[in-house]
Amino acid sequence: MLVGAASDMALIAELVAHTPDLPWIKPTPSSLSDLAITLAQARFVIANESGPMHLAMAVGAKTVAIVTGGEFDTYPGYPAHLRQNALIIHDQETACFNCRWHCIHDRPKNAIKPCLENITVEQAFQQIRAFLQ
Repeated sequence: MLVGAASDMALIAELVAHTPDLPWIKPTPSSLSDLAITLAQARFVIANESGPMHLAMAVGAKTVAIVTGGEFDTYPGYPAHLRQNALIIHDQETACFNCRWHCIHDRPKNAIKPCLENITVEQAFQQIRAFLQ
């Protein structure tokens, strides 16, 4: 299931069109409590740095989070029983890691930051496969 804001629906429709063999059967949750229930029932959740990512971790869902290094030190603050169900994928090699959202790179406001752009699909897939086994 893919969830998002109204502004995400075109992208979600495009993703669904390119993956017809996946079971996109649940409607997007209409409330925060519906989303929490849906996330808690999921086999696993893959999310970006977002409210649903934190909610998935809070309800104990097996969570894969693909994140920037903006505030990385906030993730270890989760209790151990929640962290054991989480894989945090990030690029810690950038000089600006844990920048507190003061990016030193000259990029347009909504451009992808280097700490996220440097994570390849192959790297993420290998880590996810190992985590889910």
